[in-house]
Amino acid sequence: MEDKSHHWRKLPLPPLAASSSAPERQRVLAKPATALKAYEFYLRGRHVERSWNPVDVALAKEMFIAAIDDDPSYTRPYLGLAWIELRKLKWNQSVDFDTALSTGFAWASKALQLNPNEADAHWALGLVHLWRGEAERAIGCYERARELAPYNCDLLADYCDALGYLGHLEDAIRIGELAVRLNPTRPDWYLWDIAASKYLSGDYLGALHLLEKMAEPGPAYRLLAATYAQLGRPEDARRAASELLKINPDFSIERYTSRAPYRDKALLDKYVEGLRLAGLPE
Repeated sequence: MEDKSHHWRKLPLPPLAASSSAPERQRVLAKPATALKAYEFYLRGRHVERSWNPVDVALAKEMFIAAIDDDPSYTRPYLGLAWIELRKLKWNQSVDFDTALSTGFAWASKALQLNPNEADAHWALGLVHLWRGEAERAIGCYERARELAPYNCDLLADYCDALGYLGHLEDAIRIGELAVRLNPTRPDWYLWDIAASKYLSGDYLGALHLLEKMAEPGPAYRLLAATYAQLGRPEDARRAASELLKINPDFSIERYTSRAPYRDKALLDKYVEGLRLAGLPE
């Protein structure tokens, strides 16, 4: 399969897209659950799905399942369930690796079956293939998603993360920076994804500049700890490591090393070096 990781540069720049409606979200959040329909259940789930609080994640899962019960043909809640599973791996949580991947694959496949042109289903499947170590399949899925939704900024930012794992560091940084430019209200995790490739490139100051812009680093404290350590700031590194362990007390370098889908193990070694210098547990 052709490696298409460079093709994103050929896309023309679009006008900035308007963000989703905050008043609509507030209206849905204010309604009693008994009055909700599939789309509204889905919006409630989306409101909390990215939380690293297990209670919030359980609520999101409940909302997505309720949306499916109300309308089994609606694709979005299946994708919400897929992402809940896949983020467990991205955030290095203590879960069964194969189960999380197979469950995420099943939910994303169901969404794709319902709508073969659902860009986010191809995107989620790309992430599954990435974490399975199937690099070419992953790139193919991400590129298909981009063909269907070329200006989906969240997709671009996550593609940045995938390209970083695959060692395409310059491309990862460019596509991540493109996502930031196109989405002026971007969430913090865009910065994390770009910072990861800057770190792996040896640009520790560049990585730190981005990470320190994050209002709530959450799981990104992992990279922040490694970055401080590489910059010779051990006290800051230990503080960041301590913050990571508050939200992910079971974090271990061994689990991260055994799972993370780096194609080039030298890049993994560079990351692990920073984690060890920061004092994170083996």
